[in-house]
Amino acid sequence: MLKITIILSLLVIAPWQVNAQIYKWVDKDGNTHFSQTPPPDLNEEMEELKIGVQPQKTGQSSVDTHLDGAWWSMTSKGVRTLFLRDNGLFNIHQWSARHGQLDTLFSGRWREEGKEIILTYTRDSKNPQNSAMVGVSEKLTVSSLSHTRMSVIDPDNRTQQYLRVNGDKFAKSYHKELMMGDWYDTKGKRLELSWGEFKVAEHNHSKSLAEGNWDLINGELTLEYVFDFVKYPQGKIGAKQSWRVETLDENKMILRHAHNPILWHFTKKS
Repeated sequence: MLKITIILSLLVIAPWQVNAQIYKWVDKDGNTHFSQTPPPDLNEEMEELKIGVQPQKTGQSSVDTHLDGAWWSMTSKGVRTLFLRDNGLFNIHQWSARHGQLDTLFSGRWREEGKEIILTYTRDSKNPQNSAMVGVSEKLTVSSLSHTRMSVIDPDNRTQQYLRVNGDKFAKSYHKELMMGDWYDTKGKRLELSWGEFKVAEHNHSKSLAEGNWDLINGELTLEYVFDFVKYPQGKIGAKQSWRVETLDENKMILRHAHNPILWHFTKKS
């Protein structure tokens, strides 16, 4: 089937610039084409994409929409992030415990082809006699994908697990809305609860020490840490904690650890 996509370029470069339409379609042999003129057969269903703005989430969103975001993984060299941006650019960062920050390893462009993520970037030549930059095209095969988890097979046939912060599937309830906001504990930490997502930071600093996804089911708060540098200076991916909600009102929250006699006291500041 010939599928046609019209891409509207919403570029605000100059007030007199005219927006152009670019057609994207896949022919019967599976080849993807781009052109400013439509293909000869326009009898197929057409889909409109808006480039340059955040895509609207729908019940049948594209794979590109699912892939956008910062994906965290644990490698043999430590914590690493794969940041796939919705403008077609990507960054790969490696956590440096020495510097206490994420260092950029590679930057370039990415695209999605079926179940594959294609990364295109440049890096230093491994030849000691040639210091020039070389172009690299790397293929990652997505074996499974959800709104918070992704399994990828790399070019060496190794499977890598990724996590990301994403509250898209968060269900609304009164107690969940009551819990949302900035909570301050007695040990200098701030717990920010937003729509299905949480963040841990110092009281007076914005830098995240931990982030992840949370949910409240039958009075039990579950925190799934996408990354955690609070308890683990080298970083850890995928830790999960469960807390029973002992007390909750507009200004006070007390949590009891589900498996240990530990209480976590919070007050909310407006």
